[in-house]
Formats: sequence, C-alpha cells, structure tokens
Amino acid sequence: MKKLSVILSFILLTSCLVACSTTQNENGREVQVVFNALDYEVVDGKNISEEELINKLGEPTEIEEWNFEISGKSYPIRTLYYDNYEYSFNNDNLQRITILEEIPYQDKADFLAMFGLKKYSNTTINDTGFFYRAYYCGVNDIWIGYNESTITMVKISYGTIFG
Repeated sequence: MKKLSVILSFILLTSCLVACSTTQNENGREVQVVFNALDYEVVDGKNISEEELINKLGEPTEIEEWNFEISGKSYPIRTLYYDNYEYSFNNDNLQRITILEEIPYQDKADFLAMFGLKKYSNTTINDTGFFYRAYYCGVNDIWIGYNESTITMVKISYGTIFG
C-alpha cells in the first residue's frame, strides 16, 4: 500500500510539472512555455533587482556597464550576461531581458504563450513578417525576431526606457 502511494505521488508530481510548463495560446491550443517572462515581473511596484537575479541564477559570466541614450536622455545600464541571456538593469531595476538563441515554433499564435504571456483587451501587436512586437501583454512589451520556423531573438521589456 505504501509503495502504491509513493508511485501515485510521483505520477501526480510529474503530471504537475508537465502541466506547469505548458499553457494555452490565444486559440486554446497547448503550447510549451520556453521562458516564463512573468518570473521577473514587477513586485510591489519595483522590478527584480540585480541581487535577486543573482540569487535566482547564480553569478553572471560577465557584467557590462554602459549608457543607453535616446531623445537627449542618458540612462546608466548594467547588463548581466548568462550564456545567451542578457539582463539589463537601470537603477537596480530590471528593464529588459534579451534572449539570443534559436527557438523553434509552430505558429505565430504561440509566441505570447511561449513566454508565459497573453493577449489582453489593450494588447497591441505589430507584425512585419520578420519582427513581432506585442505591447501590454503581461509585460511592457516583447519583441521577437523570427523566420519561417525559428525565433531568432527575443527582447522582453519590463519598463519604458528601451521604448
């Protein structure tokens, strides 16, 4: 009896892990979540800090300090690098995650769900056929470069600095 309860517990846990890593796209089809953008969302009005990110992911392979300039304004940025992932901070607030790796996909309708995001009534989407950008989808915006079957680049913005 004890052995049966252990087996059932294992099956239940495995089922939960599989279910937790999938979601539905806007058409109701199951989609594998490849990166959950909401794991880094704003909490109590403040984005995740560098220290919180390091506690979550460990020490970065590199840190770069630079200035982002736009419309006559300059923003000091610290980017923490983890292999093909870049986490850019301004004033210790996460502003953008950039993913520089190829990710296969089946349908553009899966894009938001693949990153744990979804389309709301105020979500706007611009799609050029090479770049897909959605605003107000759980984060400030997500910008996806893609070709016929592969996502080539992803930029997830949590604030408006990078416009």
